[in-house]
Amino acid sequence: MRRAKSGKRITRGLPELSNKHIGTKALRDIRRQQLDTRLIIPKLSFQRLVRKIAQDFKSNLRFQQSAILALQKAAECFLIREFEMTNLLAIHAKRVTIQAKDMVLVRRLRDMMFNHGAVGL
Repeated sequence: MRRAKSGKRITRGLPELSNKHIGTKALRDIRRQQLDTRLIIPKLSFQRLVRKIAQDFKSNLRFQQSAILALQKAAECFLIREFEMTNLLAIHAKRVTIQAKDMVLVRRLRDMMFNHGAVGL
């Protein structure tokens, strides 16, 4: 950065952001999505995925639209819960970024709690 004769800093065409503005848009987007009750995954993409997975078990299966919608709601609730738990583990480790090891630990804890009868975890 250079200084012009007027004393103002000259940047190379990039707007200068102060530290308090970094991440503001991301936080705004997070708050907006938390208040939104609509589904996040596009319906048609999810429907294609369900039909492809179901075809591996039995061909010519038919689905009611309400069944696909129920599956999508359950899947999104599950994924949101998984990411919430993953984020808590990252925060506990004094990090702000989730890592694959956090997701692995969430899965292990969930398996211990629900598949092996562990109490108090």
